[in-house]
Amino acid sequence: MGELRRFQDRHIGPTATESSHMAGVLGFTDIGAVIDATVPEAIRRRSQLTLPGAVSEPEVLAELSRLAQLNEPMVSMIGLGYHDTHTPGVLQRNILENPGWYTSYT
Repeated sequence: MGELRRFQDRHIGPTATESSHMAGVLGFTDIGAVIDATVPEAIRRRSQLTLPGAVSEPEVLAELSRLAQLNEPMVSMIGLGYHDTHTPGVLQRNILENPGWYTSYT
C-alpha cells in the first residue's frame, strides 16, 4: 500500500488488494459484502451502467468548452438588497476587519 502509483491511479479508486484489505479491516470477506451490508436494496442498481468510452484530455476540454457556450449570462443578483444596511462599528472592527477571521482560511 505504500508503493508509488501514477497520478490517475491515486484518484480512480483503490486497487483490488486495497479493497480486500479494507473489507478485512471492517470484518467482511470482500468489498461486495461491505456494500451488501451498507447500501439498502431499494436504491441499488443491479444492471451495468452504459457509459461511453474514455476520451483524451483535449477532447474533454473541447466538450466542456462546448457546454460552457450554452450558458446564458444573466443579471447578477449577488449582494443586492444589502447595500443600505448599517453595520455597527463593533461588528465591523471585531469580525469584518479582524484578520484572525479570514487569514487562516485564505
